[in-house]
Amino acid sequence: MRNILIITALIVAPFIGFSQYYAMDYGILAGASQYLGEFGGNEKEAQPWILDMKSQQTRFAVGGFYRYRFKERIGVNIQMNMIRLAGADNLSTNGPRVGRNLSFRNDIVELSTRLESYIYHVNDVGHTGRYQLDFRAYLFAGIGVFYNNPKASHESFGGYNALRPLKTEGVKYSAIQPSIPFGLGFFYTYKKVHRIGWEFGTRKTFTDYIDDASTFYYDHGPGADPMVLAYSNRYDATLDKKLIGAKNYDAGAKRGDPDANDWYMTTQFSYSYVLRGKRNFTHSQYSYLYGNKNRRRRSRAKF
Repeated sequence: MRNILIITALIVAPFIGFSQYYAMDYGILAGASQYLGEFGGNEKEAQPWILDMKSQQTRFAVGGFYRYRFKERIGVNIQMNMIRLAGADNLSTNGPRVGRNLSFRNDIVELSTRLESYIYHVNDVGHTGRYQLDFRAYLFAGIGVFYNNPKASHESFGGYNALRPLKTEGVKYSAIQPSIPFGLGFFYTYKKVHRIGWEFGTRKTFTDYIDDASTFYYDHGPGADPMVLAYSNRYDATLDKKLIGAKNYDAGAKRGDPDANDWYMTTQFSYSYVLRGKRNFTHSQYSYLYGNKNRRRRSRAKF
């Protein structure tokens, strides 16, 4: 927890001084998530990016954000999300994956800060002259950290149990992981203060253990904890006729793909409330928000 607080402070602190001056909004996000890693997939071996995505693994993503724009075309967005990721080999059509019979669930807590570049802007949708609807489209990229805690269920132990402490592959990995979020989105601002938007974001991570599978089946040795053994190898030859044999799931056999880290994606709708800035920049660039009729007539004449 201490590490999370320190990282949060480092991410947020450089921008706090600007927040009282510029165009700002704060709000909530809700949508869906998808994971790309060792589980799922189709008949062939691992495919690049979304070609291995399974719609049945879609879960939820909810959060909140605070955004402020310090230039007309550039803003900063600080977000916190709770994102559930999930995957299961029994959803795959690939025989060896089905036989591996692994699954996971991971409730990620993510904190990120991103730069938004507004690439397209219409400040009077419909050209009514009343400025009731404003539209912006943007690209974003940034840095983030997330709490990584994969879990799985087993009929012998009940419920969901954390996998990281079990060291199923004999590997110790950190619960705190960095990421690089990037993507695109848009929002409409209605009646100057209500903002409704949508965005799609993907995260490049630097870990292959979001799903607790990466390398090889590990030999835990005699006298190993039954829970560790149960979660390390759940091979079931009855699941698919195309399996290549139990020996392919023995210690030393391939359990994951260490050459490719895990990714995850979100698509979310948002609602936020706009706070009017106090500095001259805001008044000069967005005077129509303050009822400046002269500004409105000049802008209207451009259409």
